[in-house]
Amino acid sequence: MHMTRILLAAMAFACTAHAADYPTKPVRLISPAPAGGNADAVARTVFERVGSQMGQPFVVENRPGAGGNIGTEMAVGQPADGYTLVEIITANTINATLYPNLKFDLTRDFTPVALAAEMPLILVVHPSVPARTVKELIEYGRKNPGKLNYASAGNGTGGHVAAELFKTMTGLDIQHVPYKGATPAVTDLIGGRVEMFFDGMPSALQHVQSGRLRVLAITSSKRSATIPDVPTVAESGVPGFDVNLWLGFMAPAGTPPDVVGKLNAAVNEAVQSAGVRERFAKMGLEPAPRTPEQFGALIKSEIARWATIIKQSGAKVD
Repeated sequence: MHMTRILLAAMAFACTAHAADYPTKPVRLISPAPAGGNADAVARTVFERVGSQMGQPFVVENRPGAGGNIGTEMAVGQPADGYTLVEIITANTINATLYPNLKFDLTRDFTPVALAAEMPLILVVHPSVPARTVKELIEYGRKNPGKLNYASAGNGTGGHVAAELFKTMTGLDIQHVPYKGATPAVTDLIGGRVEMFFDGMPSALQHVQSGRLRVLAITSSKRSATIPDVPTVAESGVPGFDVNLWLGFMAPAGTPPDVVGKLNAAVNEAVQSAGVRERFAKMGLEPAPRTPEQFGALIKSEIARWATIIKQSGAKVD
């Protein structure tokens, strides 16, 4: 018993000492999103400041594909020492149901570190669509079943399941056209090859402002300060509709709690700093500081929520 106590005390001391010195070398951050997109921009914006504060570079490594699954899988089994992190997005919790044969489990294989930001989507349509409000879009869709197509940035992305939820709640017959990223989806939307898209504000608003696209609504439960004149989907004829995407960071399961706590404090400080808040605002993002426990609870609740929506809508990988 005495020896056991000594070993436990030694382990606790080693953990504390590790956290006190951490980090002593560059930290690898795997982003399961392509370079230049919103998720990549969040990772680089946050960890540029975190690295400056902690005295070591946080190197972002983009590993996109399969709705975020490829990059996330790469982080499974990495040393649980705080020197490998992975960016987690809403799509990861969607994929837990959408992809039946994943080689990892978010709640088993990873430890929550920090939530960084939340982001609503906006519903945009091609100007040829004879609708200037969500109610008019619903009326048009009901009179012309099967005529509307919606773009997504890929299977399991926020835009995919937001549109499937919209279909379920309105009863509309709208066909899914998945793309490999938001950029080609927007390109085809502007070209009139698809009619609608639930997209992130940064990539869509510039085209709304130029007149190449028309915005109908925002997907969050409340309006955005960035576009206060744009109504929510819920107040536009689909009560209860609420889709808010988020981005955060996890570490391999077993990462020392003290290291997780140190990272959490650094990320929370970063997202609330004036410079990061300003850059987030330009991307249509809201800082979302949380404890690791709160972030873990969000992940579990989102997995359950999207599982229900996917089963109700019949959404699948196309």
